[in-house]
Amino acid sequence: MSGIELTSPPRPGRVAFVLTAGLTVLTSITSGPGLFSAGLIEADTAMRLVRIEDSIRAGSPLHAVLRDSSGHGTVLHWSHLLDTLVLIVASPFAAVLGWHGGLTAAALLFGPLCMGALGVAVVWAVAPLCQAQDGQTQGGAPLWLAALVLGLTPSIGQYGLIGTVHHHVPLVVTAALSCGWAVRAVMGGSGRAGIWCGVCTGAGLWFSPEALAPGLMAVGGIWTAWIVQPSLVARQALGQALAGTG
Repeated sequence: MSGIELTSPPRPGRVAFVLTAGLTVLTSITSGPGLFSAGLIEADTAMRLVRIEDSIRAGSPLHAVLRDSSGHGTVLHWSHLLDTLVLIVASPFAAVLGWHGGLTAAALLFGPLCMGALGVAVVWAVAPLCQAQDGQTQGGAPLWLAALVLGLTPSIGQYGLIGTVHHHVPLVVTAALSCGWAVRAVMGGSGRAGIWCGVCTGAGLWFSPEALAPGLMAVGGIWTAWIVQPSLVARQALGQALAGTG
């Protein structure tokens, strides 16, 4: 354990970001021109952006799309955490284009940015298991191959297409981070890693209750290690990490 570096080298992370984000852009590039003509890929993204723009006009967070359901409004049970991330991406563009233009720009960028973040998170999470040294696994394969698999998986990539603003990919990012911190808690007996595992799991639950299963698996991994660990000292360290997740 003493020879294992618990953080992956920065270069594989940069490669993973460029690879997953780039593959996502290439997969969805045909939809780009339509977005510049005020088109959107699907209804959920349109409703989310309309709700965010209405919230900006109202000066407070709204829970409904006011111009839907024949003017009666439709309540969207979607987390405002994602709305906040969209606003962060849109803000620099809104300073020049106004909020409508800024949100359109955010819709173009949000999916690929999330896919890039997912590539980085997965490479970081699996690095200790591969005993990564200089970005290579024990078998000599580059760590960023994990990002290549993500970028070529349609069931994941469809939620990161240009013009798609969804919580699904950010949710998987938090799941990867939770598992990565759980691995570090088990391998290093780190209470700090346990705390960050809990923080990432909580963020995933803020995005959606769908994050409960991977969050429980991450925390359950620490708990299982605590049960089977014969060393009392190691059990105490794992107990601290497990308490930190709470």
